Amino acid sequence: MNINLDAMHDKEITKISYNRTSSSLKIEVNDEFGNVTHVELAGCSIFRVNDFIHQNVISRVIEFGHNISREYIKDKIIWATEVGGASSYFNTEKMDDTVDDILFGNLKLVYFEPSFGAEIVATCKDIIFHN
Repeated sequence: MNINLDAMHDKEITKISYNRTSSSLKIEVNDEFGNVTHVELAGCSIFRVNDFIHQNVISRVIEFGHNISREYIKDKIIWATEVGGASSYFNTEKMDDTVDDILFGNLKLVYFEPSFGAEIVATCKDIIFHN
């Protein structure tokens, strides 16, 4: 299923699950008419979900690639790899390799920007949409 990420605007995240075996993060998204879309971030190597609450409205979903600065990508990766207020668990080499993988198209960097509620940053191999 092919969906433009711009179509996620004003939809609500209602469920998030992670399968460690397949390294897949699944996000259930509902629109105002009750239609459900499942967004699967396959081959997910890094993710962070913040502020998942009773209502999680998406402002936009952005897939970053070669057209964004190294520093911006690095900032998102740092945020996603900080745990409990500690600094990133990535060393300099791992950080540089991950940024390069995103810039060269080997990994996708996906950002679910909230209007309200959940914020998600993830790296993955593919984004798959299911009804």
